[in-house]
Amino acid sequence: MDLKNQSLTLFFIIVINALPLCGQTVKKLSEIPIRDPYIMPDKKSGYYYMYKSASVNTSGKVMGGVEAYKSRDLKNWEGPVQVFTVPDDNWITGAVWAPEVHTYNGKYYLFATLNSNI
Repeated sequence: MDLKNQSLTLFFIIVINALPLCGQTVKKLSEIPIRDPYIMPDKKSGYYYMYKSASVNTSGKVMGGVEAYKSRDLKNWEGPVQVFTVPDDNWITGAVWAPEVHTYNGKYYLFATLNSNI
């Protein structure tokens, strides 16, 4: 099987800190372009955190990434904050899909599907 003609999908883990998301624009859910969102409730802060795929323009090149929003009522969302951007000079050439964040031992882990046309 020729890998150059295959689309590779990998899962990755990135340890991230709690999102500050302070002073961001408040938007209604219907105003946020989104597919495959993941919403994580945080009992300690009383917020819901929503993660979504995003395209980021860095150095004139559009790269995949993940954005986050926060809400207390699931209707009004503050954000976005960029929490992950595919690094330049990387094998990942496609979108970042279906991000999820889970907590383990007091740390936050971001999981997503990465794509390439290798």
